[in-house]
Amino acid sequence: MYSYIIEREKSIEFFNVVSCRQKCNFHSVNDNLISFVSNLKNSGLKRNGPLISVTHAVDIVSDETQIVDIEFLVPVIGKVESNLFQYRYLPKFYLGNCIYLRYYDSPEEIYLAYNEITRYIQENHLHQIAPFYNINQENELTKELYIDVYAPLNPNCT
Repeated sequence: MYSYIIEREKSIEFFNVVSCRQKCNFHSVNDNLISFVSNLKNSGLKRNGPLISVTHAVDIVSDETQIVDIEFLVPVIGKVESNLFQYRYLPKFYLGNCIYLRYYDSPEEIYLAYNEITRYIQENHLHQIAPFYNINQENELTKELYIDVYAPLNPNCT
């Protein structure tokens, strides 16, 4: 089992961010992400940072159907035009007072990182106030992919 290092009092900040939040079938999440990124490119915007994702909720409709409330956020270069009205524009995106863990394993097993953070929160009597934010990164030298996971905490309970 991989040993994770959890850091406290971390924050992240990005500017000129476009957000796409949708409820969709779990199996169509990747198609929706591709469509979102394509729409940004077709509008003349260029990515200026990592892809950020957050799962707000999962509704299990049946054994085969899960409806996911998921949000993708992308920092961009360029002016966000009104033709992107189906998305939300954030001049600044900030998460503060988070605990943080860098995850290197398979994205399909990201729950292992979530479990580790949840265990840490419980052991240290902390209070998570928002879902996990996944910052998808790539090492520029090795091209190794990793995910920085942030869990926002109640500042009155740290």
